[in-house]
Amino acid sequence: MPDHPVASPARELTKQEHATWAATCSEIEARIRAGLRASAEAIWATAQALHEFDEQSGWFALGFDSKSAWLAQPGIELSYDQYQRLVRVYRETAVLRRADFAMLQRLDLSKVDLVLPAVKDGRAQLPAALNDVATKTARQMREQYASPNGHHHAQPEDEEDDMPSVEPVEEPPEEEPVEEPFEIRSAENPPATTPLTLNEARAELIEALDLDQLHRKLAMRRAVAAIEAHMQECAM
Repeated sequence: MPDHPVASPARELTKQEHATWAATCSEIEARIRAGLRASAEAIWATAQALHEFDEQSGWFALGFDSKSAWLAQPGIELSYDQYQRLVRVYRETAVLRRADFAMLQRLDLSKVDLVLPAVKDGRAQLPAALNDVATKTARQMREQYASPNGHHHAQPEDEEDDMPSVEPVEEPPEEEPVEEPFEIRSAENPPATTPLTLNEARAELIEALDLDQLHRKLAMRRAVAAIEAHMQECAM
């Protein structure tokens, strides 16, 4: 007698058995789709809340020294890049371009992120791009939106062999800026004039993107002055 049981030869299913099998798997697939829809809705709701939190610099209000410290706490534990991506995609679609939020919640946020560079530089319109998100696979999206010319300017088939393939350009991950304690600044309370290092000036420019118009001008003025000072020192 063999140590391991020998599998019985496979037999062809009857029509009834196949119908039962297909019905069972169809019900399982329906639950999978429902779970993925709920997941998409949840991630968009999270992106919306993170955007509102970011607008308020909420980590300071809750007593954290930096955004990173708030992100690292149990129950949050998002990386800086994950946080920035969720905030950015929500801002670019729901806030700046006023896309319908209920419609966005039915889409894969990571696929929406794939089309945003083309939308921002004018190669695609957001409604058409979101329709592609809803009807095409992620692989199709990457192939379609990776080309600098976009899908609206595809080459004829007989010219494709003569054209070099275009590899998608991977952007470096966003670096976390050095954060300083929160301070209300105004024309009567300008930023300190302490000289900045080049790294500090770079961080100041990054942080300026998240400030209101007045604070942004003051922060950028300080950073640019520091950079110009360093350039003059190098020229001497």
